[in-house]
Amino acid sequence: MQTLFPDVTLLADVVGASPEIAKYIGGAAFQAIFVGGYMMAVLGCGITQQMSAARLLYAMGRDGALPRRLFGGVNPRTGVPVVNVLIVAAIALTALFVDLDQAASMINFGAFIAFTFVNLSVVFVFFRFLKRRSADAWLGFVVVPAIGVVINVWLWLSLDTVSMVIGGIWLAIGVVYLLVKTRGLRAAAPDLTGPINIGMYE
Repeated sequence: MQTLFPDVTLLADVVGASPEIAKYIGGAAFQAIFVGGYMMAVLGCGITQQMSAARLLYAMGRDGALPRRLFGGVNPRTGVPVVNVLIVAAIALTALFVDLDQAASMINFGAFIAFTFVNLSVVFVFFRFLKRRSADAWLGFVVVPAIGVVINVWLWLSLDTVSMVIGGIWLAIGVVYLLVKTRGLRAAAPDLTGPINIGMYE
């Protein structure tokens, strides 16, 4: 595809470039096969992501990070967290009103924050737990993660205004919930390393 169309701006619809190129390669029949396969892949991917998110909410509800009564239950017959599946589906439907660039930007809001703290955690491990203070340890546990923090913060600050506002509101809701849950940080945060019930994944 890249060889045939090195400049996708030549296409009528950049977002729908793949079906257009498929039609150019093999005609309408190949385009139909391509789109059919693509839709099956999207369906499989979407179901996987929805169930993964629902299970994550269930685990957080079970461990007390989210309200247990709403998020911590499963259907006794199927073992599926039905309420969580419906919540994730309702949130996913909001994608109907968001274009691809906006959706990617909003996803990246959380991703860049997460990656920043992953790098910071490596630095924390170095100063808190690692006894080794060799040059390679400083490089691997401090210098490289610090560069990662700078890059992720820079990318985070480059996101568009709408994503920053929506992500900021979502972040504020999470902070307020944490403060309420911990009574102003006077109580311990919920332990997210709760018991693993292997049977529920079988």
